[in-house]
Amino acid sequence: MPSIQHQSLAGLFRDRPALGLRLFESVTGKTLPAGVCAQLHSAQFSDLYPPEYAADAVYLLVNAAGETTGALIFEIQLRRDDEKPPSWLLYTAALNRKLKRPVTVLAVALHESVASWCAEPYIYDHLGSGYRPIVIGPSSVPRITDVEQAKAMPELAVLSVAAHGQEEDAEAIGIPAFLACATLDKEHAAQYADVVLAWLNDNARRALMEFLSMHEYQFQSEFAKSYAEEGRKEGLKEGLQKLLLKQLTLKFGELAEDVVQRVRVADDAEIERWGERVLTAATLDDVFAKS
Repeated sequence: MPSIQHQSLAGLFRDRPALGLRLFESVTGKTLPAGVCAQLHSAQFSDLYPPEYAADAVYLLVNAAGETTGALIFEIQLRRDDEKPPSWLLYTAALNRKLKRPVTVLAVALHESVASWCAEPYIYDHLGSGYRPIVIGPSSVPRITDVEQAKAMPELAVLSVAAHGQEEDAEAIGIPAFLACATLDKEHAAQYADVVLAWLNDNARRALMEFLSMHEYQFQSEFAKSYAEEGRKEGLKEGLQKLLLKQLTLKFGELAEDVVQRVRVADDAEIERWGERVLTAATLDDVFAKS
């Protein structure tokens, strides 16, 4: 049975085929012809094999004339599983047989050790012939730190958190991703926000919750609400001060001591106002401007 993390990431690819196309072009360096789009296809291979053979997401590549030119199969791989490489070979052969078109498997592995394992060839005959998928590891997924870029493709922003959420200062990607999720319909907003919270490290998650509390964000899911309540118990004002200082440092570099002290003695209204400005301000003076 796939884990909740596995299912949530697979859902990103099923919800937004454009995410898969973008990653495919990024990791292969291959630009798809103009007019080619992705259409979600059945991920079941039960017409040829037992029903347990099912991929996480399958796209048909369709050109401007409506002709199927190939297929991409996406597999979420969170840990080593020696049963998967022969399955990937089976998926490739089965769909190629059905479509008579090129088929590529892409393994999304968000831990470096798992990505390295996925890249090892699977030897399937006595001559040493090997099969391997295209691997999308953490380094293949961009760090989305810009709010507008995150809003343009929320699924990529969420995947960015899944790939980099354990890194230092991960709130720099967690905050834009969460704000991007909030622009979606209620169901997807709650679903994606839960993914962001689940993949962030403790410090980044706490910083995100403090930022959202400062802006009086209304959480959609019980999972998110539980984190919000935990954040309130830890002392909101002190947390907001730390978050603002971290945001300022990330954007403008090391802060002078007088800037740090200004934040530490500020009242709640000032902290809230500066916190809103830091996302769009070009300079420190813009953040602290009187008007």
